[in-house]
Amino acid sequence: AILKREQSSPTTTAQDVWGLGLVIFEIITHDVPFPSVRFDGQVLKLLCEGEIPSLPAEVRESGNRSAPPDLVDIMMDCLQVEQGHRITAHEAAERLDVLYRSYK
Repeated sequence: AILKREQSSPTTTAQDVWGLGLVIFEIITHDVPFPSVRFDGQVLKLLCEGEIPSLPAEVRESGNRSAPPDLVDIMMDCLQVEQGHRITAHEAAERLDVLYRSYK
């Protein structure tokens, strides 16, 4: 998915990082973004308008997270609407690698 303000620019790794954030969202929540929306076209419209899917309370609340806090933080950094605030692909890979190694 490409955010609305990014549609007119060439494809970048920042868009891939944002997509990674959506994949992590699905892994953490065991659900698709916007589960109440029934049609793919409506989901794409929301995403293109810069909407970020809501996290369930058990993921949002730091004291009661059902997912590793570091993974939630990576996801949130990937889902920043503004490319300049989003982590880079390299940083995402490094942080995911550190997280993976911490569970070995």
